[in-house]
Amino acid sequence: MALDMEEKTRNKALWDLASKDGIALGMLSVACLALKQLLSGWEGGASNLVGALVWAIQFFGAIFLLRAFMKKFTEGNDEATTLDTYMLGKRICLFSSLILAVATTALVVYYPDNLLTRQFNMMMEQYSSMMDAASRETLAGTTLSDSPGVIFFSQFIYAYVYGLVLSAILSRRIPGPKTNPQ
Repeated sequence: MALDMEEKTRNKALWDLASKDGIALGMLSVACLALKQLLSGWEGGASNLVGALVWAIQFFGAIFLLRAFMKKFTEGNDEATTLDTYMLGKRICLFSSLILAVATTALVVYYPDNLLTRQFNMMMEQYSSMMDAASRETLAGTTLSDSPGVIFFSQFIYAYVYGLVLSAILSRRIPGPKTNPQ
């Protein structure tokens, strides 16, 4: 019984740590999303350069932050296994993905002239010639804000799967005091 209680306490501590780290990781992604939105009105080559820089900050910053959180966990926990490190990363990415999905959905629903809507409309124009008349008629007048659930879940699934893969890779590369029992 004592072992069961000890495991519950450890699991609760892992969720607590993951929620705090997930908020930080999610806020990095939200900040980059907001910056991309602010820069979307810029014209010319500077816009492309700054957009690429923001993308790199978001991509590599997420990897760096997740790795730092996972490494800090293993350094501060003598009992940490590779599985524990992966579980922490997975949970961090769960919280981060939820935050990013909410922010993306709010951007599309509450900010009518946003970057994502403009990209969606541009894509619809480019590919409409490849669609039959019935498909074009069905999609005519469709906007991203008409389907917030689709936006939320597609962004959440994309971000979470990316986080799962990243967590699996990073957890194997972060040296911990113990390895998983075989």
